[in-house]
Amino acid sequence: MFGERTFLLGEPRSATVVPVIDAIVIEISKSAMTSLLQARPELATHLAEVPSKRHALNDARLNAMPQTIAESDGLIDKMVDRIVVFFEIKRQRARVANAALSGTEA
Repeated sequence: MFGERTFLLGEPRSATVVPVIDAIVIEISKSAMTSLLQARPELATHLAEVPSKRHALNDARLNAMPQTIAESDGLIDKMVDRIVVFFEIKRQRARVANAALSGTEA
């Protein structure tokens, strides 16, 4: 996946992707993603994991310091909050779904 920060957070894109071979690109509209996330708010956590961990790893590399898993998890939580706002998902539903997924209480 590429363009995930633009797609999930509405941020301006920071890169251009050009395929070196023929490729099929699938574009998912914000309205389609909103419908999906309203039906399955726990997906926000899954969608936030990869870019959050990549961000933590890039920061660690830039700072030449190891990033802990807990710091990465904090980034995931922040990104989930931003996804919830961008897609206008009811926060309580997202918290309940994520708590059920992780086996904790909301």
